[in-house]
Amino acid sequence: MKKFYNNPAWDRIRGLRGFGILALSVAFCLAGVLAFSSCDILDDDDEAAPEAMEMRGFFTSADENGDTVCSFEDTNVFLEGDESTGKLDVKMVGGSGQFDAEFGHVGIKLIDAMGDKTIVTAYASQSDDDQGNYVHPGSYYLASTTDSDIAGGEIIFAGYWVGHLYRGDNHVVLCPYVLVPRSMSDKEDCGGMTTTVDGEESTTNGMDAAMVHEGLRKYLTQDGDSGLELRACYSVFDDDGFVSPTQD
Repeated sequence: MKKFYNNPAWDRIRGLRGFGILALSVAFCLAGVLAFSSCDILDDDDEAAPEAMEMRGFFTSADENGDTVCSFEDTNVFLEGDESTGKLDVKMVGGSGQFDAEFGHVGIKLIDAMGDKTIVTAYASQSDDDQGNYVHPGSYYLASTTDSDIAGGEIIFAGYWVGHLYRGDNHVVLCPYVLVPRSMSDKEDCGGMTTTVDGEESTTNGMDAAMVHEGLRKYLTQDGDSGLELRACYSVFDDDGFVSPTQD
């Protein structure tokens, strides 16, 4: 099996544990959306703007039919501040050719006394109407972890995204997410098929769990009644609007 990731520049932090962070994430999302809507994600006139870290995120979601799919997005991550203070400002701009949307994030990266690091961001997508209003807020909660099955134990970021489904019936979901250096991954590692139409390359969503790269399977797949299957998203709210995470 080819080496999937290999980036020794990333520092070690621990993986995500459970759903206890959901309330923090949603609260941060609301605060982040306000910050995002009142300023540009990146100031083009700022000569001191940090260099983009080119990343690729793999995650599960649902398509227009409600079927669980494995998707990816290319994301540029910008970090500002002094890491020795234990806190960095994070700006992210991500998008995917799999559906027409671009997501601008604002957030923070925290470093604890053990050197473990956690990134929390919030975003709001922009509507297609003439007003260009911001809609569909969401949040990422990502913690770095080492994994012997991925690049011999180098760092990746794993956690979840929570927000409105961009496709389908638009309900709020919580889904697994893995962030890796873009240069160390391949678009088809999520199990999609790359095709070329009229000279333009596109990649489909992955629906076959067995096609997901072996290093990603522990984050994005699970054993189901019929064998290996994609790890489905959780619906955050029930029909009455109460928080009640249940797997779709």
